[in-house]
Amino acid sequence: MLEIVSFICGASVMIMELAGARIIAPFLGSTFIVWTSIIGIIMASLSVGYWLGGRLSDKNPSSSKLSVIIFLAGVYIIFLSFFQFRFLDFLTEYNINLYLLSLISGICLFMVPSVLLGMVSPYIINYAIKLRNIPEEKIGGEIGKFYALSTIGSIAGTFLCGFYLILFFGIKSIFLFLGGIIIICSVLALLSDKEDFKKKRLYLILQLVLVFIAFFSIYYNKKENLHPIENTIASYDSPYAYIGILEQEFQIPDDNGNEQTKKIRYISNYKNLKYGAHTLSYISEKPGVISKMYYIYLFNRIYNAKSENKSVLLLGIAGNALLNTIFNNTNVETAGNTDFDMVEIDPCMVEIAKKYFFYTDSKKVKLYIKDARSYINRLVKSKNKDKYDIIFHDIYNSDISIPYETITIEALKNIRYILKENGILAINIIADLEDGNNEYFSQIYRQLKEVFPVVKIYAVIPDELEEFQNYILVGFKSNNDSNNEIINNLKDNEVEIVPKEQPEVFTDDFAPFEKFFIYKN
Repeated sequence: MLEIVSFICGASVMIMELAGARIIAPFLGSTFIVWTSIIGIIMASLSVGYWLGGRLSDKNPSSSKLSVIIFLAGVYIIFLSFFQFRFLDFLTEYNINLYLLSLISGICLFMVPSVLLGMVSPYIINYAIKLRNIPEEKIGGEIGKFYALSTIGSIAGTFLCGFYLILFFGIKSIFLFLGGIIIICSVLALLSDKEDFKKKRLYLILQLVLVFIAFFSIYYNKKENLHPIENTIASYDSPYAYIGILEQEFQIPDDNGNEQTKKIRYISNYKNLKYGAHTLSYISEKPGVISKMYYIYLFNRIYNAKSENKSVLLLGIAGNALLNTIFNNTNVETAGNTDFDMVEIDPCMVEIAKKYFFYTDSKKVKLYIKDARSYINRLVKSKNKDKYDIIFHDIYNSDISIPYETITIEALKNIRYILKENGILAINIIADLEDGNNEYFSQIYRQLKEVFPVVKIYAVIPDELEEFQNYILVGFKSNNDSNNEIINNLKDNEVEIVPKEQPEVFTDDFAPFEKFFIYKN
């Protein structure tokens, strides 16, 4: 029975670590700064737990003390599942250094259960040796057995969480399940000594009540989506991000500058709502965004500026906003002569596009559920040179950063390889050029200038560069007159900005983009 306890406690630590990153990601992103804080805090807490557990086990170890240690860890995790998002919502209201913010979050969320679960290993070993009267010559084998079981449990927990739990359950459900399982472990620990167990019946009732609450809450949580933002009509906790679908009325200016009230449906990655909504779509009208205040409008103008027969690659489907816009606001015959390849890593986004954003299957569209960089690499390896006229790059992590592996020098060279001779790459970047993300923007500009002979900068609102908004960086594969059709078409949105000079380009080997997001904006 103690062996089962050791195995499950080992698994619980890894499940908490992996799922814990998913708790923090919607608020602080999923950069290495966040991961480093989580791993470092949990490892440090386990070390403290090992020391405390060893000291406590020297003082008359018993099943009831072991049970209480495990029970308290389970209680904290169940408590955490109900308040984790509220706590982070409160904490991120303050403009705090990202290093400090990620450390505070990790300490408050994961330190206590990690210390308690860390105490289990040394305590359970010492207790088992005394309970079972293990002879001195066999103590080493007993210690090795429990460490092996705990480590095997950690491995099992890693694969269980990464390959199953995160794919099919929400984070709140995972933590409720984890808390309930840990409390069941505390019951098993108590049962290891029958005499001690008989004296603790009221304690056993409390344990079972909390287990019931945890598993009942999982059932309830499965039926109720988590809607942490006002106006949310649905939410998904996909393998890659928390995704909220919202509906709200906005004042949208028409082409003459007159404001109209429009009911808009859009996507938000929880806290990142402050950085702008994704996949805007009018509900009462035909799908497709036609407002000049939205970056898809610029993407659509780039598309229209190219010649009639086009081959287009979309990296990130963005709820299908661009394709809806092209199909519904462009000459049908022109769109009909275009072949579209769309690459999206998250199958949940495809489901959302079909259910909420008017996605319809078309013979002209091929959808690939793949990682964008892997897809590009495969084309290069298969020597698919000169494949696309236009590549629209619209991929974001759960924060406001582009996945670094898609904008390193190697990635951009591969993208250039699969572009046709007069092809272009258009990248959507969210930035404030007066403050905050200026260096991040400048670094991506430097990356493109290293690979493409001509790079142009376009702003959705060119007269308000001090505002946080979308910019489109366009890299032209060739420096010739064929570029004029796009340059002339977008001249009203072109901005003459001199990005900050960056000392070096980022490669697959060295790409510390995280350093640009140390401070919250």
